[in-house]
Amino acid sequence: MATPPRKSAARCFAKPQADFDTEASGNYQELSFTGESISRSKSGQQPDPEMGGDRHNDRDPGDPTPGLISVSGGINWNLDFNQALWWLYFTLGAPQTTDEGGGNFTHVFESGADALSFFSWDQMIRSDKYKFGLSMAVNELVFGTEKSDGYRGMSVNVIGRNRLYRGASSSGAAIALPPRAKCPASIGVAKINDVIAGEHVGGQHTFSNGLASRMNSDDSDTIGRLDPGDVGFRGNPKFRLQKGVGADAVFDLLQDDESTFKYEVEYRKSATQLLTLTLPRAYGSEPNITADTGGDNGVYEFDTNITGARTDGGTPEPMLTVTLKNQLDITAVTG
Repeated sequence: MATPPRKSAARCFAKPQADFDTEASGNYQELSFTGESISRSKSGQQPDPEMGGDRHNDRDPGDPTPGLISVSGGINWNLDFNQALWWLYFTLGAPQTTDEGGGNFTHVFESGADALSFFSWDQMIRSDKYKFGLSMAVNELVFGTEKSDGYRGMSVNVIGRNRLYRGASSSGAAIALPPRAKCPASIGVAKINDVIAGEHVGGQHTFSNGLASRMNSDDSDTIGRLDPGDVGFRGNPKFRLQKGVGADAVFDLLQDDESTFKYEVEYRKSATQLLTLTLPRAYGSEPNITADTGGDNGVYEFDTNITGARTDGGTPEPMLTVTLKNQLDITAVTG
């Protein structure tokens, strides 16, 4: 049974679906979140090209096609190395998982999966009202740096088949919240070509699946499918970097709009709890210095833009690889 949202962090429940059409059954996983904005809309009166009149109440007797339901919105949460396993799975598909022993696991996710996992989502509004999302899919995953009670924040933008309100929870005997492993907001280091480019102190990175919806060729009022499209990666990070030769080299790479570089951001709490984003090919932009302190031995703070690049010939590579180290096997998600 779902529990009421708490003041500090609400609780939601999620479980992968077997396919796009079938609601997940059995026991859902309890997850925490700090906010959500999932909404549902439906097209109303539309002109009938044959009859010349409007469709009323989403239907017309001469051409009985209902208006289409549209579901979208966002879910925000504090970056948690254990709970991130679910959101990365929903965003990037199944990882390569290695059992490192001692209850520690390494999961390697790659972008470009041909098929993504759809999930059912359940949230308690009050004891007799539950918000339910059917066939949800992650269109964008945002690796943010906003602080929420001193922790790194993350979010997903989702698209779904339907959002309903129900009088009882659909989560079954929900599986308890995984052990907490939240990432402090002070953690975050960026590297360019494997050399430290500075502390990641602001801005965000966004990965997109480019989801495209397919319509049913019948009188259904929901989308027929959601397929992954062209993936993309963009960022507007802010860095803090020690002045010197290293800083000069970083600036040269970022402002060279004809050359790509390897780009990596790592959030490391310990050797067994970390999350790393790796782009084998990325472009930067002219750094915008926002702070210059401490003289010749001081630090720069600067903004820039990062864009993921596709492989230029040769063997295709994923645009984005995410490495997650935590204390949960992937079977916690897949069963």
